[in-house]
Amino acid sequence: MLDITLLVASLAVADSVNPVTIAVALSLASVPAARRRGGAGFIAGVAAVYGAGGVLLLLGSERVLALLEAGRDSTAAHVGSLAAGVTLLGLAAVVIAHRDRVCDAGRALSRLDGRSAFVLGAGVTLIDLPTALPLFAAVAAIAGAGVAAPAQVVLLGGFVTLYVLPLALIALIARLAQRRAQRWLAAVRRQVDRWAAAVMAACAALTGAGLVIGGAGGLL
Repeated sequence: MLDITLLVASLAVADSVNPVTIAVALSLASVPAARRRGGAGFIAGVAAVYGAGGVLLLLGSERVLALLEAGRDSTAAHVGSLAAGVTLLGLAAVVIAHRDRVCDAGRALSRLDGRSAFVLGAGVTLIDLPTALPLFAAVAAIAGAGVAAPAQVVLLGGFVTLYVLPLALIALIARLAQRRAQRWLAAVRRQVDRWAAAVMAACAALTGAGLVIGGAGGLL
């Protein structure tokens, strides 16, 4: 049990370093306390969708893993990888071309209320879910560990908790430190606004290039 726990924890920690969710959490936390309403809602939305996705994968783990294994080397899988890679490369180009609008959108996040932030967190995570390879690996490890159902639920819950932990820490620092944290968060947010488009474009381009290379290599 200790081995699978450490493996799931390490995958969750690696997965939690998500530049998109962290950037949004920083934007939401950097507004004055009187207008700070979206942080908890965003975290709840992220956790709800990630947890639900993990449960669905866990419930159908044998079938999902069988389909992944069967389709890994198929022509359809390689074509899909190639198409997804080209799409991500195109997205990277669009983000760079409209980087000023991306920064404006980041500043607008600070005006979200709790409900809108929940929807944003759920939506961002839903879009990100198909590429959540650490979550897939964790589900596969949990399903293959031979532990009882309650232990599987605890392991998955631990994964989701560790995934949102950086977001919760950002919100907690902003709440406890207040004015001192406000200055620090505002400075960090300015850097996020400055580099968000470049980081998003780089992540999309690197992932897209990897998918294109993998898909093209499988077809040749």
